[in-house]
Amino acid sequence: MLEITNKFVFGGQGRPDAVQFVYTEKKDDKPIDNRKGSNCTINQLGYIPVVSTFTGGCRALLSLVHTITHLVQAILHSEERHLHLEEAKLGGINIVRGSIEMIPIIGNITMLFIDLLRWLHWQKKIDAIPGKERENHLIKYIYGKEVSKRSIDELDDDTKEKMREHFSEMTDDDLSLSLRGVVA
Repeated sequence: MLEITNKFVFGGQGRPDAVQFVYTEKKDDKPIDNRKGSNCTINQLGYIPVVSTFTGGCRALLSLVHTITHLVQAILHSEERHLHLEEAKLGGINIVRGSIEMIPIIGNITMLFIDLLRWLHWQKKIDAIPGKERENHLIKYIYGKEVSKRSIDELDDDTKEKMREHFSEMTDDDLSLSLRGVVA
């Protein structure tokens, strides 16, 4: 049961619902940020009236199962209690989000506004990092926290060229592959 719900209940560092990539290069002695962010598909479906009534209901129901399962696991397995309680909390957050998404129009606008505020908050955290520390690097952020970083010089020539020319078109998988094995 845990494997099924873990694939659909997003949030936390292990299964983030939002990721940001920043590629900073130096032009005319100034750092220039190229930014790309992604939001998971189920969140995006939550902005669409009628569709979100179905997806929000599924999210809430799966999250309820997820929460109950992890609460039981927390009781039965004291050595992993903290992890199971964190997952139960995540399930609770997704129950609330799914319930809001089920409300046509008002719920969609509410979730879009909440996600916008989340993105702006994370962006401020990233902007607070001095440009010199980001310069000439590809950095992956999850919820505004740096999780991996690699110097552009370490990347192969094809990836460097692709980033310089088509950064906004690169997929999260392409960018994650460029950072494979690198942890902040």
